Amino acid sequence: QKNLLILWFGTLIGWSSYTMIMPFLPIFLLNELGAPATQVNYWSGLAFSVTFLAGMIMSPLWGALADRIGKKKVTVRTGLCVGITYLTYSIVQTPEQLVAVRFIHGAVSGFTATALSLVADSLPEDKLGWGLGLMQVAGSTGSIIGPLLGGFLATVFGVRFSFIVAGTLFILGAIAVFFLVKEKSRSQMSKPGSLRENFALALGNKPLLHMLVLMSTLNLAAMSIQPILPLHILNMQGEQGQVMLISGVLFSLIGISGIIAAPFWGNYGQKHGFLSTLFLVLLGAGIVQGAQAFSSTIMIFAGVQLLLGCFLAGVGPSVNANLVSFSPEDFRGRAFGLSTSCNQLGAMLGPLLGGAVGSALGIKYVFLLAGSIIILGAFSVRYRIKHMP
Repeated sequence: QKNLLILWFGTLIGWSSYTMIMPFLPIFLLNELGAPATQVNYWSGLAFSVTFLAGMIMSPLWGALADRIGKKKVTVRTGLCVGITYLTYSIVQTPEQLVAVRFIHGAVSGFTATALSLVADSLPEDKLGWGLGLMQVAGSTGSIIGPLLGGFLATVFGVRFSFIVAGTLFILGAIAVFFLVKEKSRSQMSKPGSLRENFALALGNKPLLHMLVLMSTLNLAAMSIQPILPLHILNMQGEQGQVMLISGVLFSLIGISGIIAAPFWGNYGQKHGFLSTLFLVLLGAGIVQGAQAFSSTIMIFAGVQLLLGCFLAGVGPSVNANLVSFSPEDFRGRAFGLSTSCNQLGAMLGPLLGGAVGSALGIKYVFLLAGSIIILGAFSVRYRIKHMP
């Protein structure tokens, strides 16, 4: 229970720090780093993608390291490193420097995945859905606090000050984990195999492999939208004015509905099965995501964001619970590392796909494509349910 509480607050701080600055990178590129208006989409997509490229490469290594030296040590190390990179954002002067720091950021990421693995190890199986639902609430709460605080700080003090606050908070979260979280002794840990053996184990586990591919695909859909969303909001508003503050409010709406819905989906999954729950939330999220294409005003868009958050709140707990269910305990750190790597792969390709589709066809078609991908993911889960032994 103590581990869950501390890791809950650590995840809250992590998500608050992340969402405090990430939604505003396109505006930061435009206003602070001198990116030409005609190239903002390019630099924004590149800045997002390189982070996830580095994360995709490094996450399996962090996962293997967590199984070898302990999940707590890796959680603390990655938290400190990410906090330092956030501080470094505050001193970049050009788009090229931002892209370089974003690459380093991706290489040292791993805090959330190892924190989830620590939670999974700390809870009995019958409390897993409840615990992962609470962790989703932490992420949702952070995604409310972050954009609101980041939008306020960027408007009043400048976006660079937001980076300093975000980095400081992340470092404090890592320090709290170091002093307060307890982990099982090393004698209870098994020695992990090589990276090649880890991938072979994952490839031979079809349910686990399905979850990994699904996570990559879902993140591709989500990240195809995120880099262009502030610019879409700017287009709906018609002027820059308070665009950072408005963007922060709109980004936080998913978190608001997520706080309400996440415990419900966690308990629902515990009672009815996490695969069935995953099908329901993905189907709903895909339909609502596609409906964003027809949101022509800020108010309509805000309502759709709230509804989308209700369904997305159930995706994280359901996917993570299935990930735990389909992987042995001594492989769990590596499983979460591989899941992060798959997430990063989708997140790397998503901005490139969204930028290409948005430039060629318009932003409306990015929403429609993302919704269609999520719906296909839902029916892949339905197929898995029918063919489970």
